[in-house]
Amino acid sequence: EGAADIRGVVGARVTVTVTAGARVKTCDMNVNNEAVPGGNQTVQDGKTRCAWNLVLAPRMTGLWSLQLRDKNGFCNSAFERQMAVLPDNPPTVEIVAPTAREIRLKPTDRMPVEYAAKDDGRIAGAELLIRIDGGKETAVKCDSPTFAAGSDKWVGRAPLDLALLHASKAAKITCRVRVSDTLPAEARGPQYGLSEELVVLIDHNAAKYMDLMIAAQEAEILSRINAAL
Repeated sequence: EGAADIRGVVGARVTVTVTAGARVKTCDMNVNNEAVPGGNQTVQDGKTRCAWNLVLAPRMTGLWSLQLRDKNGFCNSAFERQMAVLPDNPPTVEIVAPTAREIRLKPTDRMPVEYAAKDDGRIAGAELLIRIDGGKETAVKCDSPTFAAGSDKWVGRAPLDLALLHASKAAKITCRVRVSDTLPAEARGPQYGLSEELVVLIDHNAAKYMDLMIAAQEAEILSRINAAL
């Protein structure tokens, strides 16, 4: 409504609506001189409301226009507005905890892999890609990330449970976080982003991950106290 320019990333869904002060016989929308399907009409209190639902595609960059015609053949004044369809960049993701890219764990340990992702739209989902001793990479779905207020990032946590992987005889496990965006299939989506690799070395004599985290927190607190003295 308001006959404004349209600007959005490829795959974005846009609804264009127009309300005529009287009943109309036809309502047509064109993008770059090509008719857009739709124009669904509803009539209320003698006024006609027409709506088109669009999925933005690269070929639609250019001009769009609307023309309404009543039963007597009269139509609205001609106008054209700009439509700009921007590229949808794939998402990016990084592992933020643990900060080390190689860690030793017991084969029965459990470690949360925390990550932060960015996208020019919305992050739709996440999964942990796991490979044991160089074998086939398998995907484990994670809870969907949430948008971190006051930032431009989507954050989430992917649990790596070594006991469920039956890792007692393994030597090395690698994992990566993969996130997907909301680019629809008709726009060749979704797109994916991959984190760097996290390496877990299986060590039956390693300290428990939780004990390592507690020790690290105690060391940080002690360091701050010493710095304040």
